Parts: sequence; C-alpha cells; structure tokens
Amino acid sequence: MRPTFTLFASSAKSGSSKQWLARQARDPFVKARAQNAARYRARSAFKLLQLNDHYKLFGPNKTNVAIDLGAAPGGWSQVVADALGVSEPEEPETIQRSNEDVVEAILAESALGTWSETQTSAPEEGTKNRKTIISLDVLPIKPLRGVRTVRQDFLDGGAELVASLLPTPDTKADLILSDIAPNMSGNKTHDSAAGLEICQAVYAFAAHHLKAADRERKTLGGHLVLKYFANESTKAFYLDVLKPVFHHIYTAKPDASRAESNEYYFVCKSFHGDKRIQVGSSNKDELL
Repeated sequence: MRPTFTLFASSAKSGSSKQWLARQARDPFVKARAQNAARYRARSAFKLLQLNDHYKLFGPNKTNVAIDLGAAPGGWSQVVADALGVSEPEEPETIQRSNEDVVEAILAESALGTWSETQTSAPEEGTKNRKTIISLDVLPIKPLRGVRTVRQDFLDGGAELVASLLPTPDTKADLILSDIAPNMSGNKTHDSAAGLEICQAVYAFAAHHLKAADRERKTLGGHLVLKYFANESTKAFYLDVLKPVFHHIYTAKPDASRAESNEYYFVCKSFHGDKRIQVGSSNKDELL
C-alpha cells in the first residue's frame, strides 16, 4: 500500500524519527501538500501531476472511465477528478507555513485520521460529462466529489464490484492507475518478489478492464500507470508481459519521487488487448 504517516509511540523521538521529520520538513512536495491540504491529500499527488503533464495520459476530452487501485488516501484520484472536471476544489491557501508548521500539520492529520475515514461515496447526480472514476483500497478513503470510493481489495471480489459500478457491463477503462507498494521487510529477495507479485496482479486486472485499441475505428487503447521497484524480475516482467501488449511503454521517475527511492513507474500507453485472456476469467497465472 502507499506509505501512510504514523504516530510515534512516545514523545521521546528516536534518531530515525528525527531524521524522518527533518526530511519531511525539507521536502518541497510535502510543504506544497501541507500548504494546500484542501486540494491534495497526499504528497504522491504531485507524482501523477508530473506524469500526466509529461505523457498526456488523461484529460476531459480523452478519458471517460478511470480506475485507481490501492487509492488510499485518495491523492491520485483527486488529480484525475480535477483533470476531468468533476471536482470543485477549494481555493488554495495563501498562508506560508514554516517547517515546524508543516511537520505539525502532518502529525496532526495522522492523529485525527483525516486521511482515512471510513465511508463510501459516489458522484453526485448530474456529474459533468458522465465521467466515471472508481477508487479501490482495502483501507478506507474519505469521500471525494465525482469519485466512487470503495473499501475493497481488487484481488478479492474487486473485479465484480468494478463491473457493477461501470456505466454498462461492456464498458472498459480508459485509464488504470496503481501506486501500490509492498510492505518492505528489508530482505531484498523477499521485497523484490512482493513487488513483482503486485505488478502481476495489477496487470491481470488491467488486462480484463482496460479498453483495447480498435484499428477499424482508429481508436487508441487505454493507458496503465504502474509503480514498480527496479530489479531483474521487473525487467523480465516489462519485456515478457507489458511490451507485447502496449503501443508505447516508458519507464519514468517523476521529480516528486524521492531520489533515494528505488521506485519507478511503467507508463503504458494504448493497450492492444491480450489474446491470452479467457472470457470470464480473472486468473493472473494465465497471463504471466
């Protein structure tokens, strides 16, 4: 899952805790989010903003259906909702906060649970242009205007639930997003395997729900944005699984991704369709 801020067990902060706070206070994207908390719930929103700015993945004239997997606390879904014109964010704050204020805001939000309240939401009646944005996570997501937020594991009944939320049974997504990260153990072999398993599961979901290109109608296929952690297994995943079924694939590390992090994103454009899919099946083993 996406990293979430946690409270410290006691007021006496360890050396690593102090280092974490110092890093957060220096981080320009943490500051930007804290100073505009009404607009974006998570620092990760800036990663998707930068990816879309560079690769032109979604917008009001090209995206009708978007699915955000592992969406909590909802930062990526907010970015998509803004871009598709189905949200009406509040006016940004103009008050400049000090580093201390930024840290205080981060810890206060975590303590109050403002990033993870339990509720399910749906777009209000009359949502502009009938856009559909579906956000799934096993963690609760605070409701978002113009977004269907659902507490659900996409691996366990999520496919059926998504199908019930789409405009028609045959509707496919123009965009599928995944910023999911494994729970890191520190064991490189274990963590690499866990990261690859997430990539495989997300692709298996996307292969069934992403719109395929249609040559006769001259329409492009849907796009997939997938977080991964660089290692030999993900290189093989790229070559064997993704490359054959997308028109263009880019490996990206947006500026908002911390330099010391090993995270990257596969930006996969125009899905061709996967002939290995069995009708009515969602088994990832048949695709990998």
